[in-house]
Amino acid sequence: MNSVKEIPLYKMNGLGNQIVVLDARHYIGRVSALHARAIAGNPRTKYDQLMVVNKSCEIGVNAEIKIYNIDGSEAEACGNGMRCVAKIIGDRTAQMKFRTASGILNVDFIDDLNITVDMGKPKFKWHEIPLRDEFFDTRKIELQAGPINEPILHSPSVCNMGNPHAIFWVEDINNIALEKFGFMLENHPIFPQRANITVAKILRSNHVLTRTWERGVGLTKACGSAACAVLACGVRKKILDRQAQVSVPGGDLRIAWHSNNDGVLMTGPAEQEYQGIFKILPFDSFKIEV
Repeated sequence: MNSVKEIPLYKMNGLGNQIVVLDARHYIGRVSALHARAIAGNPRTKYDQLMVVNKSCEIGVNAEIKIYNIDGSEAEACGNGMRCVAKIIGDRTAQMKFRTASGILNVDFIDDLNITVDMGKPKFKWHEIPLRDEFFDTRKIELQAGPINEPILHSPSVCNMGNPHAIFWVEDINNIALEKFGFMLENHPIFPQRANITVAKILRSNHVLTRTWERGVGLTKACGSAACAVLACGVRKKILDRQAQVSVPGGDLRIAWHSNNDGVLMTGPAEQEYQGIFKILPFDSFKIEV
């Protein structure tokens, strides 16, 4: 009897955000953190996020998604990753529903360049983000990096967009050493669950430039949930329109938040780089063929 289990594996990218999609819907068992580490350890399948697609038992839900960051931690949501999942198992004739740790995410697949994910409603209350300290107004909280008298970064807007985000509004995103400040801010005690750290420069009320230090990943070319958080926080501060182009190092995303009662919609592309197989062998050994 052949005890080798073969799971389809797809190396993807969403605007440069390196994604691996593991289609485990027909795998009897669960892909574990051990499996995630094995995939991350292979140079050909190194990822920012691993999207494990599991079969769902919920009526009307297409799949259940478990998300791993490259550092082994789990993420509640990943907008770029959801677009990649939709490209692999997408149904162009109907809206898809995926269960994540942050709740149900709806996805509309139009074509490879226009995949829309409803990232859900942003949360702004301090305990929903969550923050360690109580802040009445999360449009601007007391947090800074750099010299006390002349901080490099200060007074971010914060929200939960499926995961915690802090947005620093700056004059020049390329003049900020995120590689220096990102890890420190991600792990600041004020964020009990850590946070994604973004610097944003408003060009116009419908166009903003961003760079993001992603929680559990580091500097990234694209972070979909951060793009959504930027728009939501910008709308609250009355510096961004409810529909805007959010430019990330890997390209452009179209973000819309039509009303406070709606979820934030993110539209962008997904690209498949190559396909392979993740083999689970006897005695907890693994093999990747790409």
